Amino acid sequence: MAILVVGYSVEWTKDRTLASQFLAQVREVHEEANAPCTLYLLGEVILAHRKALESLAENPLFDLQITVSKPLKSVCQVVQGQTTVWRGATLEQIDEEVSRCRSLFNEHFGRPPQGISSPLGFYRGLQDRPDILEVLDRHGIRFCRTYARNEQDWQPVEFSVEPFWYTSQGFSHILEFPGQGWQEAIIRRIYGWDDTDGYLEYVKADANDVARREELVWSYWAHDWSVLQGTPDMSHISGLLRYAGEIGIEIMTQEQAYRVLLERERSSRAPKTRADADERGSP
Repeated sequence: MAILVVGYSVEWTKDRTLASQFLAQVREVHEEANAPCTLYLLGEVILAHRKALESLAENPLFDLQITVSKPLKSVCQVVQGQTTVWRGATLEQIDEEVSRCRSLFNEHFGRPPQGISSPLGFYRGLQDRPDILEVLDRHGIRFCRTYARNEQDWQPVEFSVEPFWYTSQGFSHILEFPGQGWQEAIIRRIYGWDDTDGYLEYVKADANDVARREELVWSYWAHDWSVLQGTPDMSHISGLLRYAGEIGIEIMTQEQAYRVLLERERSSRAPKTRADADERGSP
């Protein structure tokens, strides 16, 4: 069965009103649908909205993880012949911010984070940056949401790109969840923020594609500010959750999906018979 993870980057710090509205609305939408989700939190958001987030942390529908203020690595976006570059954070900046977020999680939620999302996302995730993975590993990060762009550092990411372990980089215990398709904030800007019905029909087609792919995990990427733009009731998210359930897609948090894929990985590595065990143990 295919899995849908709805993950929100909670990063709005320009004023408290929008983030407060989002936290209230996302709770209403996901509780009504009885659908889990993951909130990737910026450290400043935790400090500004700690009481609301502490309440969400006690709700099993909500998985709280971290995001950071700068991309983990540089992004070189090429769209219609125009190149835009966002410089990534240094290793020292990554280490400092993840350490700070880890401390905030321990203080307010009583546990450290296991997952991280990077602003913007980029091509290939962190496959070319084992030095960044080393920093994340030191802070106990076990899954990432960073692969969200194609070879032009643009979108969409094909659904053939599935979650993978950073084994070749030396971190076989860290899992990447690619953000397939279009990020909600980008494609809705293209469609027009008020075209909720048009967007929902578009994303339902993605859901149909996902439902046909057995054991695929679709990491749907949205933002606190974008899901309220033109749809303060988040009706497009409600519609997606409802439709995914109707066509048999299982909805999970990112942490739950990580556990599922970790168990699959362990099962695939375990010898099935005594003969298999003997063969694996032979020189």
